[in-house]
Amino acid sequence: MKNLFCILFMVCTISLLVVACNDNQKKDASKKEEKSESLETHRSKEDYAEAIRNFIELLEKEPDNVVLLISLGNAYFDVGMDPEAIKMYKKALQIYPDNVSVRTDLGTSYRRSGQTDKALDEYKKSLAIDSRHSITRYNVGVVYLWDKKDVDQAIKVWEELLRIDPYFVLADEIRHNMKTLRRMKAVGMN
Repeated sequence: MKNLFCILFMVCTISLLVVACNDNQKKDASKKEEKSESLETHRSKEDYAEAIRNFIELLEKEPDNVVLLISLGNAYFDVGMDPEAIKMYKKALQIYPDNVSVRTDLGTSYRRSGQTDKALDEYKKSLAIDSRHSITRYNVGVVYLWDKKDVDQAIKVWEELLRIDPYFVLADEIRHNMKTLRRMKAVGMN
């Protein structure tokens, strides 16, 4: 029931923010008639900036609102502001420690900040909560492969992922990568 409430509350909050952003976009529509790709990218950054400002403003009124903390963390995450995302995710996890997706995103923010041991710690906590969480398992393999340079461990993690979830959205990519890694090992290229 708690999860359902959180999901419903998050959907309502996001809907209100979308409406607020859409109202602002309508006001600015006359300024944004050009249709170049660079403008589209620029507008996207503006949209994120606007969303971040809105989340911060709402959090000033409700600093312990887990949905707002997660939403702000996600906005920071999406634009690569990892130190800020880490801060928001940690606050959200103080309130809702069993949120596997937030814990996994926290791990990824740590990884992108160069803190791979903290990333692995968060991924392990996620898997302790939900041992079948595919995105977390995928990310563990990425850390072992790219950051720890442990090909065997990456393959082991991904084999377990494919055993648990053979239809994972990145399953074909994982199979291809494992095949390539095994070939490289066979010819002595580690």
